[in-house]
Amino acid sequence: MNGLLHELRRRNIFRVAGVYAVVGWLLAQVAGTLENAIGLPDWFDGFVIATLIIGFPIALLLAWAFEMTPQGVKRTEAVAQGERASVKTERTLDYVIVAGLILVGSMVVWQQITPSSAPKSATASMEASITVLPFVDMSVNSDQEYFADGLSEEILNVLAQAGVLQVAGRTSSFQFKGQNKDLRAIGEKLGVAHILEGSVRTDGDALRITAQLIKAKDGFHLWSQTYDRKLEDIFQVQEEIANAIGAALRAPMGVQSQKLRDNRTGNPEAYKLYLEGKALWIRRYDSLYPAKEKLERAVKLEPDFAAAWAALSLVYEVIPVYFSEEQDQVVMRMTYRTKTLRTARRAVELAPDLALAQHAWGNALRMMGQWVAAENAYRRALAIEPDDHTTLEDYSEMLNYLGAHEKSIKLAKRALELDPLNPLYRWAVGRGLRSIGRQDEAIAMLAPLVGNWPVATELKMAIQIEAGKYDEALTTLTKYGSISPEINTIYLALIEQAKNPQPDFQMPEAAYSIWVSVEAHYAALGAEHLLDMLEHFSTLGQDPYVGPMQNTKTLASIRGNPRFKRLVEALDFPAYWRERGWPEHCQPVGDDDFKCF
Repeated sequence: MNGLLHELRRRNIFRVAGVYAVVGWLLAQVAGTLENAIGLPDWFDGFVIATLIIGFPIALLLAWAFEMTPQGVKRTEAVAQGERASVKTERTLDYVIVAGLILVGSMVVWQQITPSSAPKSATASMEASITVLPFVDMSVNSDQEYFADGLSEEILNVLAQAGVLQVAGRTSSFQFKGQNKDLRAIGEKLGVAHILEGSVRTDGDALRITAQLIKAKDGFHLWSQTYDRKLEDIFQVQEEIANAIGAALRAPMGVQSQKLRDNRTGNPEAYKLYLEGKALWIRRYDSLYPAKEKLERAVKLEPDFAAAWAALSLVYEVIPVYFSEEQDQVVMRMTYRTKTLRTARRAVELAPDLALAQHAWGNALRMMGQWVAAENAYRRALAIEPDDHTTLEDYSEMLNYLGAHEKSIKLAKRALELDPLNPLYRWAVGRGLRSIGRQDEAIAMLAPLVGNWPVATELKMAIQIEAGKYDEALTTLTKYGSISPEINTIYLALIEQAKNPQPDFQMPEAAYSIWVSVEAHYAALGAEHLLDMLEHFSTLGQDPYVGPMQNTKTLASIRGNPRFKRLVEALDFPAYWRERGWPEHCQPVGDDDFKCF
């Protein structure tokens, strides 16, 4: 045995093994880095490691048979004692090898016990992030824009629901529609590593969809495909696109077209109307009635189409907000409340496990003041789709009404993470921060929106008025204005009255037909004036809780006022609190009050 060990040392077997281990480990690290950096095939790093393993015994055999000398490579038996490397050189080499092995061992141990800041796992790294840009309508008559938008959103939802990718929200993705902007800039702004773009062409029931997956960092294509199918095959196309993206990113999706069809409909025409109607609903304003018409046609064609019923309920809910001036507001609100509740209930009856249906049901219950039932519906929706930012925002809004501001802020922040360019979510976070007295943080959160989004500008002015910064509020109004000249006049009057109180002050008449920020009214004119406004708007059929329950200070001030108690009694408002239960974060105080934590 001693003779064998002596011969192994003489033939440098141990030195070669040490050098091979150090160099092999370095080559394996380089292979893994190159694979990710320049998009080499998935098998590349495995191939390099396998080659190194196979080469190890070959290197040892060569070391046994040959030896390096100053005169070149010679067979070991032919090397005379005087031709061998000096003892000093061999010892130096030994020290280098030992140091290298210690370094490699330390790095391996450190990688095992230290969480990686950029893990290779597709579910945990930025590499597993994507945004879906709105597909381009390439139809001959260019009349399929809403269908293309709806299909883009459905593919986005399929990717998000698979749960293995971080998917940027619709509002953020669709901000780049028609801009032809550099994809690298889009990726950087949204914080995603990959971008899916494509086009849609329809001709009757014939459908051509082209999709391509692009690396945001360098604009290189990772995958592209064209699908020529019939409209009835649209779920299969969604499945293939999602699974192809998963394969390209090494993030298996497991998407099945049958499951998609189960959650939608087998009627291709009804599904097309659903996509178009939902895309129109997103646009709000004048698009709401066309959305209503398309979704009503969809459920008529397919009465068991739960998603269409849910989307129709969401449309019914917001129509009075945008068009209440068209007819008597009380009649219109009551009519659409009934429709909202009926359609949401139908959706839940058809598909209780559909997140969109639970979201619509939660909104309908919230509209009726059934806080506990609404909260349960929102929770069911989020249990099905935890990253549905639209549900997160509506749930956050209800909690803000109830005074549970900390939880409301948390949900709004999560929605903003998922859809970072959505102004509504940023405004919701700012609103919540202001409600708990963090005024500077609220203004900082609103800063990107001020001047571009009137609601955010108005909230900033309200915060400045409440903080006693009247000159700053006036500067904001002068520089940016609000949504209309009438509201500008109201804010100007509020600022002047707050700055120089006049006992005989009269609000402009427009103030009683336009609901301007309750915080500004309260800060400038106090609780009595706010109660005047509440009483006026309650006669128009508007929900009295929408105004006062937006911040703790305002709510605490008006609740102790006898007029508030008479107002809610006249509206049967205590039924919201006495008879319908309490959200888990709230508890009753007396007969017609509650507090939240």
